[in-house]
Amino acid sequence: MNYWSTLWLVSVWEFQRYFKPKEQIISIVFAIIGGLGYFGFKAHKEKQSKEEIVLLVVSELPRPGSERRLGRFILKPDEGPADEAEKKVVKGEAAGLLIQKSVNSAELRTTKKVGWGAELESALTRQRQKALLSATLVPAVVMSVLNDPFKLDRRVIGRDEKSKKLGKIEAAWAVGFTALMLFGVFIGNAYLFIGITGEKQSRVTEQIVSAIPAQVWIDGKLVGLSFLAFASVLNLLFSILVFFLVGWGITGNWILPMKIADPWLMVRCLALALAGFAFWFAFFGMIAATIDNPYNSNRAAFLYFPVLPQMLAFFALSDPDAFWVRVVALLPVSSTTMLPVRQIAEVASWWEFPAAMLLLGVGIWILRTAAGRIFRLGMLMYGKEPGLSEMVRWVRET
Repeated sequence: MNYWSTLWLVSVWEFQRYFKPKEQIISIVFAIIGGLGYFGFKAHKEKQSKEEIVLLVVSELPRPGSERRLGRFILKPDEGPADEAEKKVVKGEAAGLLIQKSVNSAELRTTKKVGWGAELESALTRQRQKALLSATLVPAVVMSVLNDPFKLDRRVIGRDEKSKKLGKIEAAWAVGFTALMLFGVFIGNAYLFIGITGEKQSRVTEQIVSAIPAQVWIDGKLVGLSFLAFASVLNLLFSILVFFLVGWGITGNWILPMKIADPWLMVRCLALALAGFAFWFAFFGMIAATIDNPYNSNRAAFLYFPVLPQMLAFFALSDPDAFWVRVVALLPVSSTTMLPVRQIAEVASWWEFPAAMLLLGVGIWILRTAAGRIFRLGMLMYGKEPGLSEMVRWVRET
C-alpha cells in the first residue's frame, strides 16, 4: 500500500477505536434535560418577579403616607396598631408588614423568609432619593445629568470612518474559537497519550513498525485522533445549540449573539484556531512518543504549554499595538491567541494573518516530522524516557 492508503487505514482505525456514538447521543440528551431544567426554572422565576406584592404599612411617623406603588410593590397604609396588622398578614391578606420607623429605616415582618427583601430595599432607597430631590432646589434634569456617565467617543486618525466597528460580539466569538481549540487539544491528548504509551507495552508494536513506516503510523494517529477531537467539539457545539434551542422554545428569546460586523474576521480566527490545534496536537504527539508511563511521567507539565499564551493575551489587551505583542502575534506558539487580539483592535496589518498561517504551517510540518522520527525509536524504548539531547540526536540521525 502507498502512503495515503496506509494513512487512511490507520486514521480510520484510530478514530473507530475510541469513537462511541452512544456516548455522543447521551451528551445531547443531557443537554436537552439541562435546558429544560435551567430555562424552565428561569421562566418560573421571571414569572414570579412580575407578580404584585401587597404590603401593609404601619408608620411611626407623625404623618403617615398614602397608598403608593413602588415597582411591583403596593404599599397600603394601615391605621391600626402593628399587632393587628400582623394578624392580617398571618391570615394572608398581605405578603408582609412594613413598619416605618423613620425616613431612613423600616422593619419588614413576614410569615416566612422571602427572596424579594433586597428588591424592596432598593425600591425604598430610590423613593427616598426622589423625595429628597423634590425637596431641594436642584432641578431633576440637572440631577439626571449628574448621574449619567460622561460619553467619550474614541476614533483613530486616518482610519476610514465607514469601516466596520468591531465590538464585544466579535471578541466573544474569537474567545470561543480559542476555547474550543484548547478543548479539542486536551480531549485529543487524553486519547493520544493513552494510545501511544499503551502501544509501547504491546508485543505487536515491533511487527507494526516493521510493516508500515513510523511516519505513516504517527500521521495516522494524529489524523484519526484529530477527527475524534473534532467530533467531540462538534458534539459539544451541537449540545450547546440544543440547550439554547430549548431555552428559545420556553422563553421565546434567542440568547446567542449572531450579528457579526466582520464575518471575514471570524473566518480568520477560525483558521487560526484550526491551525493552532494541529500545531499543538503534533507537538503532543512528539512528547507522547517519549513517555513510558503517562501516570508518573514528569513530562505531564508540557500539557500546560497551550494555556500560557492565553495569559499573555490579558496583558496585550491594554496595548495591542505594542512591539512585543506584534512579535508574539506571529509566533506559532502564540499567534492563535495574540493575533485575534490585534485584529479585533483593528491594529493588525494585512500581511500578519498570512504570515502567521505560513509560520504555523511550517511549525506543524517540523513537529510532525520530528514526531515521526522520535516515534520510530521511542516506541521501541522501554524503562527509560529519552532526554532532550537524545531526541535532538534522533531527529538529526534519521
